Amino acid sequence: MPEGAEEVRDEKARVRALADVMQTRLFLVAINLTAQDDDQVIFETLNDRGTPLLKADLVKNWIFQVGEWVQADVETWPERFWADFDDPWWREEISQGRHNRSRIDIFLQYWLTMRTRDEVVTEQVFRAFTSHARPRMTDAASAEKLLGELRRDADTFRSFGQQAPDSVGGRFYKRVVKHWSSLPPRRFSFGCSRRTTPSRLTKSGERWLPSRAGWCGERCCVAR
Repeated sequence: MPEGAEEVRDEKARVRALADVMQTRLFLVAINLTAQDDDQVIFETLNDRGTPLLKADLVKNWIFQVGEWVQADVETWPERFWADFDDPWWREEISQGRHNRSRIDIFLQYWLTMRTRDEVVTEQVFRAFTSHARPRMTDAASAEKLLGELRRDADTFRSFGQQAPDSVGGRFYKRVVKHWSSLPPRRFSFGCSRRTTPSRLTKSGERWLPSRAGWCGERCCVAR
């Protein structure tokens, strides 16, 4: 409701107010695209003066578009694959080196770096995701398989992020995820963490995780 406007309590008055908005204040814009136009770039440009988009917002939009194209049961996808990503924890910005970024964008960059075994820079997360996912989402079954893997790895990432800061998993997350921005350690560390969830940290895991974190630190210094 606009600032300064009075709340309309009478039901008939509310209907009239709604009709007035629909008839005189609602504007629809149709944009006809050619085959050469990039709809995602246009989407980003149109939203440029609105709420800043995360790379994850573009990824989500693309995923559900593909789901419709392959005739998947997209009505179930939000609850099965994406609902947790809408939690404020994922959208919270945390410091990573000298920059602040949302956890979900950091996760997607790590995930793509691990999956592609190549460097994925921050600005190219959306492009890298579509390039990686498109050939792996050719039908409903393959699309849901990829999203299931994404969901499982996200759960692992979050479980490390919510460990007590003084625990083995918490220290590993802090040192590797939050403080180091070099990409080779990211790929290695996330590859380890997806196979070793905090609940599986045995005494042997408590010995080797710190050593892996140390290796990542050495590799980070070499990379720089």
